[in-house]
Amino acid sequence: FVDINNDGNLDAFSCHDVAPNVYYMNSNSGTMTYYQSTITPGSYSLGATSTGGNYASLWTDLDNDGDLDMFISKCSGPPCEIHRNDGNGVFTDISAAAGVNITPIQSWSSAIADFDNDGDMDILIGANGSSGNHFFRNNLDTNTVAYTNITAGSGWDTDTSLNRDYIAYDFDNDGKVDVMGSGNKIMFNQGNNVFTPWSYTGISVGSVGDLNNDGFLDILTGSTVRYAVPNGNHWMKIAFNGTESNSNGIGARVEIYGAFGKQIRDVRSGEGFEFMSTLNVHFGLGAATEVQKLVVKWPSGKVDVIMNPPVDSMIVIGEGLFPLTTDLQDITSFTVYPNPVKDIINIRMDSNLQTA
Repeated sequence: FVDINNDGNLDAFSCHDVAPNVYYMNSNSGTMTYYQSTITPGSYSLGATSTGGNYASLWTDLDNDGDLDMFISKCSGPPCEIHRNDGNGVFTDISAAAGVNITPIQSWSSAIADFDNDGDMDILIGANGSSGNHFFRNNLDTNTVAYTNITAGSGWDTDTSLNRDYIAYDFDNDGKVDVMGSGNKIMFNQGNNVFTPWSYTGISVGSVGDLNNDGFLDILTGSTVRYAVPNGNHWMKIAFNGTESNSNGIGARVEIYGAFGKQIRDVRSGEGFEFMSTLNVHFGLGAATEVQKLVVKWPSGKVDVIMNPPVDSMIVIGEGLFPLTTDLQDITSFTVYPNPVKDIINIRMDSNLQTA
């Protein structure tokens, strides 16, 4: 699910294996209208390869311009695609200009996250065939949207295992995003764009979320739950209550700042070939016991900013409740519930509160 035209209503997008992709636009009147890319009159160009080969889509803001772009993992032929959202109802295929149009490619899923914590989204094209993995660094911090292939020496160049799904989360809460998807292991992010494998007996990719509210991400595969073993690192979880945007905040960009630097996450609904995971955003903080600032950039364009949010807890953020910099420790007109608090903190503020 994704709000393709940013009208506040969630639409449904589906990759097509043998033809151009299809999607359903939500009119908010109880109807969903079918479109097929470049075929249905008035459709967006969102993967128009006539032979298909589209296996997984992932929607994220790749160029940090405030709207959602789309990445498509391709199998059996054409290269993977980046469709840039130009913000005017036009999506432009910039795959060649971005440097991700590698062939041959055989991928059913890719993982996109800020693996180097520099404020933009990097791309791992996961392997499901002999073409291997491909790891790209986003060069947005050098004033260009082009990507650099940094597979060599990253650990992904020596990983020969194959998988249908690759998912990116901070599984050890050390503040660096890891990747699960290669066989029965997690590729742990060591920093400097280097990953090291760690194997687990009987583990496989599935849906991810903190099922027991201990701050660490668990894995659900079929009817089997693998609970994470906490390691003492700190964390933060955030849930969303959209009003002008969709109710779950899907498409929002979330940022935290502290002595550790900056981390970013997206609120996503599905991000691979097969699985959908939690709609909560999860940050690992490592040894850090303080986050200085939390920023939520909603699809509507609204921005909420909270100074000094609590760590080792879950925070529920309502859209527009913190429109300016607000220090929770200095506010007297708000309610925290339930009380006493154990795992989840809900914050209700007066609508006429003047923020500083």
